[in-house]
Amino acid sequence: MLQFSTDVLGELIKITESDIAAFYVLNELTYKFEPFTNIGFPENSINEINSNDGEFEFTEEFLSGNIIHNKAYHKDILFNTQFFTSKDQPNEIIVAPIKVEDVVVAIILIATQNHFSKESIAIIKQSSNNINTSYSSLLSSLRVGILADNVLKIYDELEVKTDTLTKQNIELLKQKIISTEANKELEAFSYSVSHDLRAPLRHIDGFTKLLKINIKDNIDEKSQNYFKNIVSSTNQMNKLIEDLLVFSRTGRKGIKKSKTQMKKIVDEAIKMFDSEIKENNINLKIEKLDKANLDHSLFVQVWVNLISNAIKFTSKTKKPRIIIGSEKDTKGGTVYFIKDNGVGFDQKYVDKVFGVFQRLHGNTEFPGTGIGLANVKRIITKHGGNIWAEGKINKGASFFFKLTDEK
Repeated sequence: MLQFSTDVLGELIKITESDIAAFYVLNELTYKFEPFTNIGFPENSINEINSNDGEFEFTEEFLSGNIIHNKAYHKDILFNTQFFTSKDQPNEIIVAPIKVEDVVVAIILIATQNHFSKESIAIIKQSSNNINTSYSSLLSSLRVGILADNVLKIYDELEVKTDTLTKQNIELLKQKIISTEANKELEAFSYSVSHDLRAPLRHIDGFTKLLKINIKDNIDEKSQNYFKNIVSSTNQMNKLIEDLLVFSRTGRKGIKKSKTQMKKIVDEAIKMFDSEIKENNINLKIEKLDKANLDHSLFVQVWVNLISNAIKFTSKTKKPRIIIGSEKDTKGGTVYFIKDNGVGFDQKYVDKVFGVFQRLHGNTEFPGTGIGLANVKRIITKHGGNIWAEGKINKGASFFFKLTDEK
C-alpha cells in the first residue's frame, strides 16, 4: 500500500509539476480520511478530512466521485495553516477520489503555487480509472492475505493445543474445530479468491485486449509498455490466485499416510524440473533418503515447492549446486534437507520465510507469490512434523524438516 501510494503521488507530481501531494485512506470506523503518505509536507502538518460534518468544502461533489479542480483555494480547509504562509499558500488544488464498488475509499490531493495545465488535468482524468482498478485489486489482495493468515493461525493453534491430548482426543478436537471455525474461514477465503479477485482480473484482461485492438494503429512505444505492464500484472495476480486456492485446498485435504520411499517422491518432483536443471547447468546431488510415514501426493507438493525454490534462487549463481538428502539427529530421528548455494537470506528474517505473502526478495528480482513455502509448512505441520531454515546472504539457503516417527 505504501509503495503504491508513493509511486502514484510521485508520478502525478512529475506530470503536473506540482509542489505537494497527499494520499488519504478512509478509516471505515470513523469515516474520516486519514493521511497515509505525502510528498512535500513537513511532519504533522497535514490534517485528516471528515466528510460527514461539512469540514470538507467539496463534500457533495467529492462523494459523487468527481475529480475536483479548484482555482480559488481557501486556506483552513484541508491543511494545518501554521505550515502555509501568505507567501507559499497554494493557488490551485486537484482532489481525485478513488472509488471501490461506488464508495469513495481514498483521496489523492495535489496542490501547486502556480497553475495546472489543461494537459496535466486531462492526464489525471484519464488515469483515474486505472488508479481505481489498481487500488481495488490491491485492497482485494490485502483482504485475502489477512483471511489466509487467520486460517493458518487457527490451524497452527490447533496443532499446539492437541499436543497434550491422547490420539483419540486429538482427532476429535481436530474434527470439531475444522468443521466449525476453520471451515467457515476457508469457505469465505475460497469465495473471496474465486469471486472478488477473478472477476475484476477478467475485466482488466478483456478490456485491455479490446482497447489495444481499437487503437492498434496509434500505439506508441510508451503505450506499448503500459499494455505490457498491465498484462504482466494480471498474469501475476492470476498466479497468486491459483497458489492461494492450492493453499486453501491443502488445509482441507485429509491425510492418508503410508510407509513410503522418500527417494521415489523426490525423483517424481525432480522430473518436473528437468529442463530448468539442464538449462541452468545445476549440479544436483541426491544423497541417501530414508523411508517415512507420509501422504504421497502431499509430499510431492512439498518437494516440488522446495526444489522450485532452490532452482529459482540459484538462477543467478555461476555454478549452481543443490543437495538433497537425510541425516540422523542427536535423538536418532531422521532429518530431511535441501541445500543450495544461491542468494540465501539474512537469518534475522527467518521467521518470515514460511509466512503467507512473506517474501525476502523483490518480485522484479525473483518472481513468485510468497505462498509456496507457507504451503510446505502447512503440509509438514499436518503430518505432526516441523520445518526450519538456515541462510546467509549470497551463501545459499538450507531447509530442514523432521516428521514424527509414528508407525
